[in-house]
Amino acid sequence: MIQSFGVLRYYDNWAVMLIDQQIVEYYFSLIPKYYYPQRQMYAAHMTVVRLGVETPTNRSVWGKYEGEKIMFEYVPVVESGGAYFFLNAYSQRIGDIRVELGLSRFRFGDHYHITVGNMKNKGR
Repeated sequence: MIQSFGVLRYYDNWAVMLIDQQIVEYYFSLIPKYYYPQRQMYAAHMTVVRLGVETPTNRSVWGKYEGEKIMFEYVPVVESGGAYFFLNAYSQRIGDIRVELGLSRFRFGDHYHITVGNMKNKGR
């Protein structure tokens, strides 16, 4: 696994950890072009909480860690599922923040993910 750092940001409907855009750019370049990959609409990030999909039971701590620099690790292998290409990622600190909000430690089974591209308009 590879270690890196991101910065936690809170918005009205989600909390994300912004990460180095070059990570996403590099792994996007490895996706074979016959998949017709497209770049993401948003800056490189790892979603921490997505309101409307998840409901924190302890909203009193929403925004508490704004701007915190957080270490994470990711597996340097592009995975695909559905219409997305992504990297599996891990962060103890993100899990701790989610638990404090009253959510499960992980959003997807036992990890998080960093989306690097999609195939939503394949062949167009």
